Amino acid sequence: MFASALLLVKQGFGGLSQENELNKEIKTMDFNVTDYGAEPNTGKIQTESFQQALNECSSQGGGRVIVPSGRYIIGSIRIFSNTTFHLEGGVVLQGTTDLNGYQTFGEEPHINFLHDPEFINAWHLPPYYFHALIAAYDAHDICIEGEPGSVIDGQDIRDPEGEEHFRGPMGLVLSQVKNLTLKGYSVIHSANWSHLIEGCTPVNVSGVKIFGGHDGLNLYHSTNINIDNCYLQTGDDCMAGYDVEHLQVTNCWLNTACNVNRLSGKDINFSNCTVIGPGVYPHRVMNEYHTHALLTYFAFPDDPNRSATSSFSYSNMQVRNLDRILVYDDKDLPTDADPHPIESVSFSNMQFSKVKRTSACKANRFPVTLRFENCQIEPTDGVPFLEIGQKVHLDLNNVVFTQPTTIIDGNGGQIVLDGLNTIQLDRL
Repeated sequence: MFASALLLVKQGFGGLSQENELNKEIKTMDFNVTDYGAEPNTGKIQTESFQQALNECSSQGGGRVIVPSGRYIIGSIRIFSNTTFHLEGGVVLQGTTDLNGYQTFGEEPHINFLHDPEFINAWHLPPYYFHALIAAYDAHDICIEGEPGSVIDGQDIRDPEGEEHFRGPMGLVLSQVKNLTLKGYSVIHSANWSHLIEGCTPVNVSGVKIFGGHDGLNLYHSTNINIDNCYLQTGDDCMAGYDVEHLQVTNCWLNTACNVNRLSGKDINFSNCTVIGPGVYPHRVMNEYHTHALLTYFAFPDDPNRSATSSFSYSNMQVRNLDRILVYDDKDLPTDADPHPIESVSFSNMQFSKVKRTSACKANRFPVTLRFENCQIEPTDGVPFLEIGQKVHLDLNNVVFTQPTTIIDGNGGQIVLDGLNTIQLDRL
């Protein structure tokens, strides 16, 4: 698997979309890490030299910090405003195996479960949970870019005091960054999430590849996000987070041993993507490969959310070999806080092949509109396609089922489906 991943890293994946004006070079002054003492291919830890180059770039008002081709071992480094961190082709940044080489720089993303006693106990969260190989906090105009063949390697570092008694540092933690661009590099063997993108806007991610590790792109409290031409093969969720607004994901290849999306938020859109299960890399806790769902709803009651409800749209996609299309049950939403339920989910011009288990949209407290339009669905023989709650408005328009299946109605009945179907079930 690792050999195939490196081959994809070297060859690249797809064609990058035309650069947005936000992606253009931030400054013209260059700072080469080798001018500050960094030595490639030595086996020595180069953190100090990297940080000196980044500090000097910041003190001069910004520019490009260049990492020439070669292998470098580093611990935590911090990027500041007006900086392009540029990895030349053939660069491999390896995370040090010395856990003392990682830090949070005294900063912390605005994610409240880090202070929730229940979650701290259940997941064994350490106080330094968001330490990372590369970090940026409360900054603006940051670009992390890689030429073809550039790699960030987390080395699957294990921490007995970390989450679940084994997870190590994050790959990249980017918190409260205005105007963030990520492009062209690959992340392999991330010891925890590959990316935390928290409270950032706007965000442009293009041509990034992720192989193995845990979650791929975590998008908490971020808005105005464009992700295109990315290639994700993750051991945990491809994309996760809550309080996400205005997310556009296009032309991506998504493969996971968990959920493709574990999200909540407003105006979340996926189009022209390919989803294929099972996962190439295993889920590190369950040691399983199956792809759980295209969308599993995720919200946290004690964290601020801008939107009262969530909306999702999927179009022009091929989805193959997953357990379920959708997992949602509003009985799991809080009763004593703002629940942020799903308002609508739509699937149009979709092809679902080999859906193995029953999808669920159990809306019994809050109304949900669920639409399938111009879709082809291959359910598993003898397995109901969908279970719906009493407050679901279901709209099937030109939906072809390749073999007979059923919908389990929240009122206790069943709807039999076969061949081409156009159905409206309106109970809102």
